[in-house]
Amino acid sequence: MSWVKGIEKETEKIFCYPESAETPPDREWIYLDKNENHFLSKSYLERVISRCIREVDLRRYPVEEEVRFKEELCNFLSVSPTNVVMGNGCSDLINILCHTFLREGSEAVVVEPTFSMYRWNIERQRARLLVSYLKDDFSLTPSAVTSRMSKNSRLCFISSPNNPTGNKFGLDEILEIGLALPGLLAVDETYVEFSDGSCIDLLGKLENLVILRSFSKIGFAGIRLGYAITTPRIASLLKKFIRPYSIDSLSLRMGIEILGDYEPVRRAYGALTSERQRFESELKTITGVTPYPSQTNFILIKLDKDTVLISRRLKDKGIIVKDLHDYPLLYNHLRVTVGTPEMNEVFLSGLRRVMES
Repeated sequence: MSWVKGIEKETEKIFCYPESAETPPDREWIYLDKNENHFLSKSYLERVISRCIREVDLRRYPVEEEVRFKEELCNFLSVSPTNVVMGNGCSDLINILCHTFLREGSEAVVVEPTFSMYRWNIERQRARLLVSYLKDDFSLTPSAVTSRMSKNSRLCFISSPNNPTGNKFGLDEILEIGLALPGLLAVDETYVEFSDGSCIDLLGKLENLVILRSFSKIGFAGIRLGYAITTPRIASLLKKFIRPYSIDSLSLRMGIEILGDYEPVRRAYGALTSERQRFESELKTITGVTPYPSQTNFILIKLDKDTVLISRRLKDKGIIVKDLHDYPLLYNHLRVTVGTPEMNEVFLSGLRRVMES
């Protein structure tokens, strides 16, 4: 097994994506750690699922569903099919981007703190990771990003709105970075539905732009369905690295039904953003807690106490949140999903108690 030792040595510095925390089934848990959307009605979900079950033949490969979903998606986005690449969730597309554009010795830029899957996929390609940092207020400085680039920089990831800080970056800032980058600029818009706009109009100005989106945060994390919007030239490159039938029939059919019956999803956006405002206001009333403005379905909060201890005490009360103590610039921060009003009230009550103790 000497060859296994060799692989272990080669991969010892590669970041291992953490497994989900185990929660015993003997109690009710409130999960506010994964940015799931709890505002879609159960009746809507049941309606969509029942249609899928009637339409899908699981004995067959998803050829028809792939064609139908892409047609529906392109009509929904008002873009050409040559501009769209589909994937098994946004994480799959991040992986495809890294496989397509990165090789050992090439470089990729990330702007921290941000989604850890960028780093994870870059390191797996044995590319050189170049890190730029947001300012203390989490704003983006294009010159700080471009100063990290070289002629070998093939890829740069920017999350906007950014996970885990929750803020969105300006179009002028993204454009400046894209124009200076010798490689590809991937803008992750997974949370764009909760914000005040997209950078899709920059596709006419940046031939190196890829926009990533997902169905996960709009309320369908379980179906793993994502897509990229880019130029036809880049799309044709990405398709060379996509596995055949990488998205299952049920997920594709779900996507078709969702796009054809989208108004309940829009109403859920409105309900969530309204609750987000109320939730943020309530957080401001708790001593030692500072919430940051958000254009996502979560809120970043800064505590004046140890977040490892606070998150552990919240878990003791049946509440799971995301502790960010090991992220750059976020040592004493938590990321909290905007849950339903009932979920948020339980969290607010629990947080008040543990902050006072």
